[in-house]
Amino acid sequence: MKIVFLGDSLTEGYGLSEQNCAWVNIISKEMKCEIINEGISGDTTLGMLSRLINIIEKYSPKYVFIMGGTNDLNFNMPNNFIFANINSITRILKKYNVEAIIGIPTKMIGDGKTIEGDYLKELINQYSINLREFLENDGLSYIDFFKLSQDFGDSDYLDDGLHPNEKGHKKMADYFLKNLEAVIGEYNK
Repeated sequence: MKIVFLGDSLTEGYGLSEQNCAWVNIISKEMKCEIINEGISGDTTLGMLSRLINIIEKYSPKYVFIMGGTNDLNFNMPNNFIFANINSITRILKKYNVEAIIGIPTKMIGDGKTIEGDYLKELINQYSINLREFLENDGLSYIDFFKLSQDFGDSDYLDDGLHPNEKGHKKMADYFLKNLEAVIGEYNK
């Protein structure tokens, strides 16, 4: 089994002292399958959509895990634009007989110091609600990191309040492994 993780900085592991501390890289040590981290800091869902065909052709994965939208929100893209990109990604994957798993990004704790930070925090909160509803209405499999991050505190984030630190990534890895079987059925641990 091969899983490609397509995403932004939350997938890549932005700001970590070592890339092997990123949650995707942590799970690669736990699972007996090939894990490919295609997270790129700053990527948007449109960027992920544009990279998708090359990734499918290069890796021929069984699953593609997609997590994005935070950067779209930062560029003031509306939810329906983001959902249209996610919908396009999942339809292309279906055409190639690749199963999609969607990740709902972690919350932002916000620094309370800027209007922009508080605004982005609220956009992310609303996005998580709308994304969950969209995924459930479309019957798509997902792993809800936003739900996990409800219990995160300052000690789980980098100073920006947006990106989890090593401790937060470890929690994300544990949560992913705990919820993976419910999403895709039995897999070879």
